[in-house]
Amino acid sequence: MKRILMNKNIEVLIVEYNETSKFFDYIYEVKSINYAPYILRGFYIKNDINDTVFRTNLSEWFKGRGIPSWRDKLDLLLHRLNITAPYELLDKAFGLSLSDQYWLKPCDSDILYDDINFFDNDFDYAEFMEASLSTNSRAITKETSLKTTNNTTDGMLKKAWIIDKGTRYLLKGGYKSETLQPFNEVLASEICKRLGFYHVEYTIDTYKDMVVSKCPCL
Repeated sequence: MKRILMNKNIEVLIVEYNETSKFFDYIYEVKSINYAPYILRGFYIKNDINDTVFRTNLSEWFKGRGIPSWRDKLDLLLHRLNITAPYELLDKAFGLSLSDQYWLKPCDSDILYDDINFFDNDFDYAEFMEASLSTNSRAITKETSLKTTNNTTDGMLKKAWIIDKGTRYLLKGGYKSETLQPFNEVLASEICKRLGFYHVEYTIDTYKDMVVSKCPCL
């Protein structure tokens, strides 16, 4: 499927995106390499835009934006999401994320970043949050529940983005049966505050039967 890798509203690459493997099989045109993900720029060869190393690293970068294979209780999460592997979520909702400004645009679409990005537009999170953080959860049955920024969340810990009074917050649980990690993040946040460092402020919250850390999207 022909797609455009976008940086907000700037066209970066016109590519052939394989919806089955989630790999970029071919690069038709480089529109603006200066707006490509920084990690890719060192692999770019102007006269060989389909260099295997560049395409492989592009695909690996894209997959790296998603839920990793080492996510705590991944098997349970996949069961609840009715999928077999986390990479199946990568291109849901245009591949949008709250960690960067990249997305995949259909070549025949005139949609704008302002219309769909999750920094400014609402997304579904209730069912995904329950699937990620609750010890008692049913399987997700609505396809709309997978149109969320939670498809592109890296990291080991169970987590979910939510919207609370217009602010995007990331909730993160502890590892396995431990609850230490949420308290550690709050402690680290407090240390940074007292030292006068620029930092993300973490607080403690609870979601149903789980202690979680909570931080805003800045």
